[in-house]
Amino acid sequence: MNRQKVTISLKSENIVPGIPVILLAAGRSKRFRGVKLLTDCDGKPLLIATLEKIVSLHKGPVFVVLDWFASSLASSIKTFVSEQHLNRITALNLNGRSRSMESSLPAALETLLEIPESKTAFARGALICLSDQPEISGELIHGVIARGMKADNNGWIRTIHTPSEKPGHPVWIGRDLLYSIVENQKKSESVRSILERTSHEKAFFHTPDSGAIMDIDRRSDMINSGSGWISPARLRIAVIGVGDLGTGVAARLFRAGFDVVGMELPKPLAVRRAVALSECVYLESFAVEGVEARVVAEIPDNLENADYHGKFIPVLINHDQSSELLAQLKPDVIIDSSMTKRGDSNFMEMAGLVIGLGPGFNTGKNCHAVVETMRGPLLGRVIWKGEAIPNTGIPGELGGKQSERVLRAPCTGLFHPLHSIGDLVDANQAVAMVTPKNEASGIPTSKKSMTIKSAISGKIRGMLRDGTEVTAGLKVGDVDPRAGYVEEGNISDKALAIGGGVLEALLTFFCGQGIPE
Repeated sequence: MNRQKVTISLKSENIVPGIPVILLAAGRSKRFRGVKLLTDCDGKPLLIATLEKIVSLHKGPVFVVLDWFASSLASSIKTFVSEQHLNRITALNLNGRSRSMESSLPAALETLLEIPESKTAFARGALICLSDQPEISGELIHGVIARGMKADNNGWIRTIHTPSEKPGHPVWIGRDLLYSIVENQKKSESVRSILERTSHEKAFFHTPDSGAIMDIDRRSDMINSGSGWISPARLRIAVIGVGDLGTGVAARLFRAGFDVVGMELPKPLAVRRAVALSECVYLESFAVEGVEARVVAEIPDNLENADYHGKFIPVLINHDQSSELLAQLKPDVIIDSSMTKRGDSNFMEMAGLVIGLGPGFNTGKNCHAVVETMRGPLLGRVIWKGEAIPNTGIPGELGGKQSERVLRAPCTGLFHPLHSIGDLVDANQAVAMVTPKNEASGIPTSKKSMTIKSAISGKIRGMLRDGTEVTAGLKVGDVDPRAGYVEEGNISDKALAIGGGVLEALLTFFCGQGIPE
């Protein structure tokens, strides 16, 4: 994964008098098995419940350190700041520089201590808090700060529960120790080791309040957690490939209230174009069953406040076919519906949940969950351990027909349809042709165009665009033998079943049990 610079929107008015609080919220929360900081806690996301408690008890500046699920968490913070009219909260997005709580503090300090406006704030030290402590108390915050202010600049104070002697947060770290953490983190030394080795003074603040220092590791730890529901609008979902199957997924999620962003190639090769949102790449805008997609140049950081939120699905064109666009988008969920069937993509380090569709995906290797795409009793099933049925090369059966319903290019060249999607054709009827081209040079040859005939009678359900460059054997069209029972403008039962599987995976992960054991 490409490592980007830390992004921070820091204004002079954010630096108010008082001891700064660094709120660590960059981890993935694997033990929680779900997105912990977005989970409902007394009617609000856990992160916001903790942040709200801290700012109500402490009047100094607060720096919230983000990485995993940064886009959604930042959106929640922005809404909270706007509603509460607070100007002393700053979100710091590490952009992949740190993917754990342990390493997020050095990465954050490296940026914060270089900013002139913030150096004054850290003149004595800082209070380090965790973002999953919604019951933190004023006595704890003020007590640790008071002890820290009495220590020298190279000391630190840790919270200890009495009588269990269990250590916890918040932790006070003196100014000189903050700089030592930045200097030594390049040696891959842990923060705890740096504190133990370099501090002049170590002390403890004892508290009998176990609830105040309790951080939430598992769902059973939730306090006033309610249903544990996560609003769909808080998640940014990237669907890679919005052909007919990807469209079934994107449409179902969009209708369910999720914020969906599509990603497509500069020249999509969807055959079932009448039900593929990828057509917007050629037409700028395209709708399937009332769900519209439009090509956009960029996606704002806060998708929820975008002009098209809830109106249409924005589609980004991935011109260089790299992961750079995904790195910029910073999605919470990636749904890989590219259908390459090779398993050569792996975006597990770029989102908290990656769902792969069909052959080539194996949980733990290149995705967290797989949705089966082969027609039959397993279609749409969610696989949390294992892989999809391998590609057989044989199309699924429709109306008793399999391979014979698929139209393929007889040679490399330019494709030209003789019929349109929705037309009825007879067996052995010419439906398209290919003008041959030299595979090496790409220059048309003197050979005559080669005709493609339908092997069966039925309705043309899919056909490539006129003038598309094709290679020998490429699927260029599809004839459905159930002519009187199929509507070419409707999303297929297969695509809807796969979309239902994706929706199940999302709700299981974010609102249920996380990744099932």
